[in-house]
Amino acid sequence: MGRPKLELDEAEMERLAKAQCSNVRIAAAVGCDEGTLRGRFSELLTRWRNLGKINLEVAMMQKALDGNVPMQIHLSKQYLGHSDRARIEVSEAPADPLAAYAGDPELRERALQLERDLYDAGHALDTSDTGQAHLPGVGIPAAHSEAGSVCDAAAERPDGESGDYPTSSPAREERLL
Repeated sequence: MGRPKLELDEAEMERLAKAQCSNVRIAAAVGCDEGTLRGRFSELLTRWRNLGKINLEVAMMQKALDGNVPMQIHLSKQYLGHSDRARIEVSEAPADPLAAYAGDPELRERALQLERDLYDAGHALDTSDTGQAHLPGVGIPAAHSEAGSVCDAAAERPDGESGDYPTSSPAREERLL
């Protein structure tokens, strides 16, 4: 003879399932094992959870229809595909990025300069040959350099004033003059 069948509070299980509680929590609330809950009430729990989701969607929609702006925004994103992000569609990128600036010489020169600056910055940070970054004109205090006073000389400012002023590249110095 086996154990008597455990009587569980189905109304409580329904309430908790509609509130989207996990099987572990429902089992703990009604005083049974999770396996017992799954074995005897799996289909009912699924149905109750779906009913809870339906009730939530109805309540959300009612709030939106009553004029709740945050809920209207949320539902428009969920159901209508709206987004806060601007979408930029590019049909075809030009083979030469500078070709996009061909009509405006000033923009083309600026794009070339940015390209040179990026190249200079990449070269300055390349540590493959020496293990150290090459930062021309950047003063490093003797206490921080391995060789003592390798880069202690102060760079001259493009405006002629003296003092520590890090320059980044010959291309940038040329542009500043």
